[in-house]
Amino acid sequence: MKVDLVAYNASIVGALPTTHSTRTRLNSAANFARFWIARLLPSASKAIWLDADVILVSPVEELWEVALTGVHKSVLYAFPKRSSWKPVVTQFVGARLEKVYQARYGRSFADHCTTRTNAWNAGVHVVNLDRFRDEPAVISDVDWVQKEQIINPSQLTQPISIMLACRYGWQELGSEWNVDGLGCTDDFFCKLARTEQNVPRAKALHFSGNRKPWSKVATKYAALWHPYDVNLDALPELRDGIVARQRENDFKCQHITGHG
Repeated sequence: MKVDLVAYNASIVGALPTTHSTRTRLNSAANFARFWIARLLPSASKAIWLDADVILVSPVEELWEVALTGVHKSVLYAFPKRSSWKPVVTQFVGARLEKVYQARYGRSFADHCTTRTNAWNAGVHVVNLDRFRDEPAVISDVDWVQKEQIINPSQLTQPISIMLACRYGWQELGSEWNVDGLGCTDDFFCKLARTEQNVPRAKALHFSGNRKPWSKVATKYAALWHPYDVNLDALPELRDGIVARQRENDFKCQHITGHG
């Protein structure tokens, strides 16, 4: 497989919201890059988004082939469904989503979606880049939500993803493509997807939560991560290149958000 690295220009993400979240990773322009991939990859027709704490157990080609094809070729997104779902998830995510959707479109998001869509986790998804480019309203919606800041910006990425999918169409993938919560403590929401019977059949392992596998307080599932971990100290050129890009992007993010 050929791999091309594309420089990330933080200035493409439009008007960044101002967030005061204690989770500093949510303050970064990179957190909103998922909505601007069409500009990052101008010649690509679709793209797979994986959060940094996701490991694909199955070949990436398999995900590519099942998403946004056939009758789903023209929809905007493909999301894996949650392996387990409870109505309380609607209460947790739905209130924020409803607030944004009502403000933008003047109607309930339930008019376009079933309540089950609230259980999506956007850490793994496939996006139709041609649809983004061909329908200016999509970009207009993203830009509006980022500027208006109807809800806490640190909570925006999930509602924006669901909002756009509801508005412009989505494909539901199998739950095995996002078995998440592997970095969570044993709270209710993590248990929705991270069950003992789901992990063995996973095609994508998602270590969502505060206890990342590389941290000192990792969960027992960190053992699933380590076989895929890259020892950057053994690859000094790659390590130094990554560090340099991180510093450059941090500077750009600070400049854009006015904190530099």
